[in-house]
Amino acid sequence: MAQATTNSKRHFKIKPMKYYQIWAFRLFIYVVTLNIVTFFLTVSYSSLIHDTSINALSIMIFGGLATICLLAGMVMVALCIKNKAVNNTKTWVATIGLSFFFIVSIVFRFVG
Repeated sequence: MAQATTNSKRHFKIKPMKYYQIWAFRLFIYVVTLNIVTFFLTVSYSSLIHDTSINALSIMIFGGLATICLLAGMVMVALCIKNKAVNNTKTWVATIGLSFFFIVSIVFRFVG
């Protein structure tokens, strides 16, 4: 019985994963994917061929999901920076990529 308690205690001594690092990278991938989908929907938008209300609604939904993922990703990046956990390549890519998308979206909100 002592062996079972030792193994269970050892299980909790393992360094916990930093889920905000993993989720920052996942959300960056989601933002890139949703922006690509939104781009192709916008490019293929033709009011003469397709039903405009369905295509406009899908563009709005994918754009809204991309914005939500971007904001959630920025929160995860802030947690990474706060906890000084920017130590692997995925976290660096997520930090730079999400910051780029955030700056671009802010610029285009005020310019356009």
